[in-house]
Amino acid sequence: MIDKVIIIIIGMGIVTYITRSIMLSLDFKITKNCQVFLSYIPFSILSALIFPCILVPGKELNTTLSNHYLIAGIISIFIALISKKAVVTVIFGVTIMIFIKALSL
Repeated sequence: MIDKVIIIIIGMGIVTYITRSIMLSLDFKITKNCQVFLSYIPFSILSALIFPCILVPGKELNTTLSNHYLIAGIISIFIALISKKAVVTVIFGVTIMIFIKALSL
């Protein structure tokens, strides 16, 4: 089992290296429209990872005020809109979550 996993990881590394080296050796240029499209991918992936955790903290959808994750998430969205800095948003979001959890004890 472990041997298969190691072989798969090495194989994925080789494939990644080959595809990147081909792109670099061909002097591949990405168009402006493609760059704009690709710039939205990190936000899309982050949203796909975060929103299910916020909206479904247990096994079912919870959009009530008893959902601490939802409250902290909404406040974090407003902080992100105001500060426009990811680090500030994360620090405030974690602080808000700790504060909410402390109040609910």
